[in-house]
Amino acid sequence: MESYQPKDLKLFKYCETFFKKALVVLEQYIEAGAYIPLITYYKPVARTNNDGNGKITEYVPYEDRDFVYIVCKCYNELLDLSELKTAKNYILEKRYLVIGGSNFAPSVLLTQALIYFLKKTGCLNYREKEFADIYANIENLIFHNEFQFRTTAKLNNFSYGNGLIELDKMHLIKRYTQQDCEEIYRHPSINIYDHTLPLPGDFKIEIEINKDKSNWGTACIEGKDAVKCVLTALRLFKDSEVGIATLENEPITWFPFTSKCAQLLPPPKTGELCSISETEIPELIHLWQIIKSANDDNCPSLNIAIKRFNYAHDHKNREDALIDIMIGLEALYMMKDERSELRYKLTLRVATFLEASLSAHKGRKEAIFDAVYEAYKLRSNVVHGSKVADAEIWKCRIVKTYLSDSIKQFARLSRKYKHKQVLNKIDKCIKSGETLGAP
Repeated sequence: MESYQPKDLKLFKYCETFFKKALVVLEQYIEAGAYIPLITYYKPVARTNNDGNGKITEYVPYEDRDFVYIVCKCYNELLDLSELKTAKNYILEKRYLVIGGSNFAPSVLLTQALIYFLKKTGCLNYREKEFADIYANIENLIFHNEFQFRTTAKLNNFSYGNGLIELDKMHLIKRYTQQDCEEIYRHPSINIYDHTLPLPGDFKIEIEINKDKSNWGTACIEGKDAVKCVLTALRLFKDSEVGIATLENEPITWFPFTSKCAQLLPPPKTGELCSISETEIPELIHLWQIIKSANDDNCPSLNIAIKRFNYAHDHKNREDALIDIMIGLEALYMMKDERSELRYKLTLRVATFLEASLSAHKGRKEAIFDAVYEAYKLRSNVVHGSKVADAEIWKCRIVKTYLSDSIKQFARLSRKYKHKQVLNKIDKCIKSGETLGAP
């Protein structure tokens, strides 16, 4: 114990005494004829095809001991231990587990810590160093003001030559390693052939969130929003079918009162790969920072446009995608109280703004106008029940690029200017022919 100094020596002794007694109880349970069951897990292993072209993934089964089972079987007996009651009463007396206004059960904390200890040691013998590590996590839970959470999302249709893109210290895009996959697959209820599960070499978005104890419940929401922001930046950066297949939240700080939760998303679409090169990373980071820092108060319609832009990526139906793209453009280029000449105003504003603000669209005002005007006509036919051929909608696919470029430009401007100021400046450009300049 020389390497670790407890913040509360009395609590340390109470917890240590409980662990030692609990391990004796579990050992007696085994000696009486009980057993720790062996659970089958699966290890994903990538192998080269027989013809030497490409790789396949095999799932190799292996067995591990299930210590949760033995603790659950003895749970009532553990609760009756005087050593547990002494530690529990001391924690309650000190009000050590008041988190977010609620007083969590010390018995849950200590029995979960016991399971962590058993998993770490793989046996029923008391080990001082391993206990000190577990107890340090208990004190981290008790004495620190913040919890740490991690949100991860598996990326589909994404490629990068290296294993890590660091947007900043808390926002990463990482490649799954063999060890990462083994940890995920260590549960018998997992369907190992589920396409949403990662394989070695896949990429994931990884977000870390620090939350005050009084407000830890919002960590999952913030994590999901942060993942969506990174995904939006990737989609705006490269016109591709990059998407996410799983979204998971888990506590990093050892926190037994919340469990890891996973959301399985619809099957990924096949489509164009989002391939990022090393030289493009600074530009991607800059775009992500712009989207993240966009002022929602100045341009509330920007959120609607981004949402519809992402919906358009997720739809398999081209009609639905077209509708969402046009709603996104309307959100950016139209005010709520505008009712007349909507199609003409929208197309003229889009064409004027993009031609005046982006060098890639210089001299293309008429082409942009015609494409948006035609897309609006097709969108009107779809929403009013007319059948529109996929081929006709496909001809208008350039409008998704116009929405993407518009979102990026409005996000930049929203940090300084209100939405109406930008639209007023666009209208002045239309009337006078002057350059866009600063709103």
